[in-house]
Amino acid sequence: MARVLIVEDNTEVAEILHDALTEEGHCCEIARHADEACAILAASHPDLVVSDVVMPKGSGVLVKQAADAIGVPTLFITGDLAKITEFEDEGVVFLAKPFRIIEFIAAVTAALRSPDSRSRR
Repeated sequence: MARVLIVEDNTEVAEILHDALTEEGHCCEIARHADEACAILAASHPDLVVSDVVMPKGSGVLVKQAADAIGVPTLFITGDLAKITEFEDEGVVFLAKPFRIIEFIAAVTAALRSPDSRSRR
């Protein structure tokens, strides 16, 4: 299926998302902060980035900028509703925490079906 980079500083959340996507047949890698994610993006080009927005070591916005530079779509996950309204006019795709795993899988599936994502695979 797809290669997904999960960028999440909360270890428990990262593992839950990883396990859910792996069960769906995706190949996943976890980055714990923006710098690590940007290094992974530079070395390999996943099909999708799923990133928290607010993290202690760099914002998910930095991750999205790095992903955009190489044509990889990003799905933001955040519990900070102010961030959602901050970017809503820019066409950024968000999933608000807390969410159910079925909602997460549906959001990832939709992001992978987007025209930008399909043209990369």
